[in-house]
Amino acid sequence: MADTEQGNQTSITEFILMGFGNIPKLRVFLFLLFLAIYFVIMAGNILLIVLVVADQHLHTPMYFFLGNLSCLETCYNSTILPRMLARFLTGDRTISVSGCLTILFVWFLWSDRMFSLMIGI
Repeated sequence: MADTEQGNQTSITEFILMGFGNIPKLRVFLFLLFLAIYFVIMAGNILLIVLVVADQHLHTPMYFFLGNLSCLETCYNSTILPRMLARFLTGDRTISVSGCLTILFVWFLWSDRMFSLMIGI
């Protein structure tokens, strides 16, 4: 007789994010804090990119490197922070498996590009 015992057949469809708890006043404060940090990061990087492109005196290898690094950091920070800010506003603490894998893939992609740029590959 064949073994008919089956294991757990449950499939995972989403993850529950447990990071900051569920305190509403804390969520608003954290949203504003991370939004301010995100704006400062974006403004600084975009300003550096615009300055390097606009000023002819900054067309040297060092500023070319800094401009590329700023562009990569802009993309890198835009991978996780907007999603995190939306979660602070909505209070939704779940993420689908496909959404998690997509964010993880894009985050690793930008991390790899940034690391490759810094080591000169």
